[in-house]
Amino acid sequence: MRTIRYSRQRELILQAVQSTDRHPTAEMVYNRLKKDNPGLSLGTVYRNLNYLSDSGQIMRLNTPIERYDGNTNPHAHLRCTVCGAVFDLDVPYDNALDCRVNDASPHLIRCHELMFYGTCAQCAAQEQCDCEIAAN
Repeated sequence: MRTIRYSRQRELILQAVQSTDRHPTAEMVYNRLKKDNPGLSLGTVYRNLNYLSDSGQIMRLNTPIERYDGNTNPHAHLRCTVCGAVFDLDVPYDNALDCRVNDASPHLIRCHELMFYGTCAQCAAQEQCDCEIAAN
């Protein structure tokens, strides 16, 4: 088994993901860190995000553009179909769902991800404003 050395860049990338609830893309992490770390490359960011998610230190969200979440506790998300942003939802994780699927399936379910699709509050408010303007 290969030993992974400590990396200052990996630590910065981990902190960047864990310090926000915006579910950043690799490019967002890169742009946030590049100014203070001119030697940082986008490839380094991608490699470290993959390592961090594979090791369970962050969560990879499979949306059309991969996003990352510093909160590794099981929780649901909303992806806005208008702006593409991803938000945490305060919905309890349902362990019983895993059991029900295991009972109904020959597969061994260990956990699940729950992604809701809809309109975020900011886009919904904008749509509301657009409707009010059109009505006048």
